[in-house]
Amino acid sequence: LLKEALDLASRGLDAKDPANRALAVTGNNLAATFEEKESRTADENEFMLLCARTARKYWELAGTKSHILSSESRLAMSHLKAGMPERARCHAQTCLEICQEITAEPWDFFYGYEALALAEKNLGNELGFQTAASQAEKYFHLIPKEHQHWYAKSMKQLKSIISASV
Repeated sequence: LLKEALDLASRGLDAKDPANRALAVTGNNLAATFEEKESRTADENEFMLLCARTARKYWELAGTKSHILSSESRLAMSHLKAGMPERARCHAQTCLEICQEITAEPWDFFYGYEALALAEKNLGNELGFQTAASQAEKYFHLIPKEHQHWYAKSMKQLKSIISASV
């Protein structure tokens, strides 16, 4: 159904059409859902990446810079899950560049550095991993206490990788 919606959208959605936002949200949510699966088929990986690209494309039309940086983070994580750490690193770096540009919230920086750390780890760059993981932890502690629970699972997973690396 998403592919059918994208086909219809490609035929000429007006830039202000609310369908742009719906496609961005749907793409993001589907990509995140596929990322959570323990294992995916090649077709599921391909669809997950299509969903992440859809989110990025349609947030460009319907969202803010904050939405765009979040979609770059999503692209990074989807590429990691698909076994493409080089592409993940590029999207994590783009996410962080936008974070700097707009002085994003600490949680945005956290997700960008988390994705970068994981990409570097998958690429075998231990120094890059340690540097990015340290930055992720720094930004985690800058997130207001009342919101940290949303990011705690990701921080815990990152810390377990750090511990295993030492």
